[in-house]
Amino acid sequence: MDGENRRIVIINEATNICGVRDHYENIIRRLRNHGHEIREITPDDIPLKFRAPGQPDVMLAFDFNAKMAGRIIESFNPHHVHIATEGPLGWSTLFWARSRRGHVTTAYHTDWTDYAEKRLPEGFKVAGRLAMARLLSSFHNRSDGVMVASKMMEAALRHMGVNTPTLPQVKGVDTDIFYPGEVTDDEVLAAFGNKPVALYFGRVTREKNIEAFLKLDTPGFQKVVMGEGPDRERLTNICPPPGVIYVGFKRGRKLGEYLRRASVVVGPSQNETFGQYIIQANACGLPVAAYDTGGHTFLLKNPIFGSTAPDLQDAFFRAVNAPGTSEERFRERAAEFSWDRAAKTFVESLVPFRN
Repeated sequence: MDGENRRIVIINEATNICGVRDHYENIIRRLRNHGHEIREITPDDIPLKFRAPGQPDVMLAFDFNAKMAGRIIESFNPHHVHIATEGPLGWSTLFWARSRRGHVTTAYHTDWTDYAEKRLPEGFKVAGRLAMARLLSSFHNRSDGVMVASKMMEAALRHMGVNTPTLPQVKGVDTDIFYPGEVTDDEVLAAFGNKPVALYFGRVTREKNIEAFLKLDTPGFQKVVMGEGPDRERLTNICPPPGVIYVGFKRGRKLGEYLRRASVVVGPSQNETFGQYIIQANACGLPVAAYDTGGHTFLLKNPIFGSTAPDLQDAFFRAVNAPGTSEERFRERAAEFSWDRAAKTFVESLVPFRN
């Protein structure tokens, strides 16, 4: 990231606990450390906002004609504008930029077509999926470049009708937090007794399909759900403790300690475009069991990292017997996924806002 320091605006509606927020927090921290000026515009900057139906931790901001975002952008006078999310704030800013002949990049992080299908009642699922695909293609076709983390994500965009050029998006893993080793935190050591732990960690929502994890046959393992979200109360009623232990949301070093206490991580979601949790678990030395869908297929191609299968039960039994060592998993992931490289690639992928 040597050379001229840039002023960069990032529109990011992902202020809840999720992989998108984690991605940009890490990118922005490193960009600032290298002297770039970053102005992140989030729903917190917009007076008119509401909680998303069914997801109270997600805020939807309505900035009509981008009056607030546009004012912030004009005063910041950026070299680049990047729109990270396809929500109402992203849409209004995109239209505002285009009306002023500004050039922007966007990013494809989330498979909203699958979310739409899962949220809608029978009889509306196919139509909902098609409508969401059309909405996403209309959004990204208005940008000058779409950042994607894999060829699979690029193929999904093309299938939706997106013709805009794609740009590389690199992911990272924080090796100060995610590494193999002994657990030293007293809270974590006391949490599960001596049993090996089968762990789900992430947002606790219906889309994550956590029930599939709770239904697994995991003889000898303590099931643990780590995370928060609107589906936690329902899941706790279905599978109460002590059969399943719910430890809530953890961040930073505490998250790393809980991961190191686990023996295997289970990813029951079937709509992951990438799967940041996989590289974090692998960096802590853990194998991962997941469905053979989305980002799981390329991240778990090497059996040392875990296993995928159409049947999550099969994937689980293969993952607990995965070849390789904790140190191998850490070494491979740390070499492949670097936040410094991710920040450098992000800057190189941006386009000038003004010609």
